[in-house]
Amino acid sequence: MVLTAFLVFPMVPVDRAMAAIGVRSGGTMTGGQVTELSAETAASQPQDPSTGLTTFLRHWQMNDFICMLVVENLRPISATPPEQTAWFSVLPQTWRDRLLAVPTRWTGADSSGAAFLMMRFLTLCVFAVIGLSLLWPLRRSQVPADWFRAAFLTLAWFWLLSPTQNPWYWIWALPLVMFAGNRAWLAMSGLVMIYYLRFWFVHHWADQPVLGTGYSGAVFFDFVVTWVEFGPWFLWLGWETAVTSLRKTKNSSANV
Repeated sequence: MVLTAFLVFPMVPVDRAMAAIGVRSGGTMTGGQVTELSAETAASQPQDPSTGLTTFLRHWQMNDFICMLVVENLRPISATPPEQTAWFSVLPQTWRDRLLAVPTRWTGADSSGAAFLMMRFLTLCVFAVIGLSLLWPLRRSQVPADWFRAAFLTLAWFWLLSPTQNPWYWIWALPLVMFAGNRAWLAMSGLVMIYYLRFWFVHHWADQPVLGTGYSGAVFFDFVVTWVEFGPWFLWLGWETAVTSLRKTKNSSANV
């Protein structure tokens, strides 16, 4: 953590003018769409160095899967154009209204913003459960490999439950992947590179449907290609986990 703070310190704005430069060159990503901030809009906003971080935490989505499934089933149907409506958006509108009532009232955000915040809250709860389930068995463990495995899985699941799954974020977990105990995790280091196809789709199908799906390049990647990237992998992970657990159970029974 100290090393990270040392490395990012040069990027901290020294005054409000520097902060303004950062805001003017920024943009947001929500629901697969990038919205660049114009110079006039950025200039009218408070020149707060934390603006970029706040925008990142409250709006940005990229190459995500779990978060995408959740937020697309929370976002109001009427607020999404047909060409940007996910094919897996199946939750009834009445359920969405009930789930978003509290975050909308507490935060004052619009329905789409409340959907994103609700998604962040739900994934944070899931991550807390996963983290506790990894740490609790280690309270008496003296085996270094067990601690390294728990450290890897904590970082890996934090990444998987994040709405921003850029490939370079996976580097935090990569040095510990040898302790994963599951071959599926090894494959993620290669599969995550599918992310770069997004730019190819954006370039070739910027404003036209891809393969008759009705989705343009960026939306096609978000709603179709990410299923190819993560869908089979999650099935593999589940299968490997089930087989490993069954093998451990048989070994324990045999030892008894």
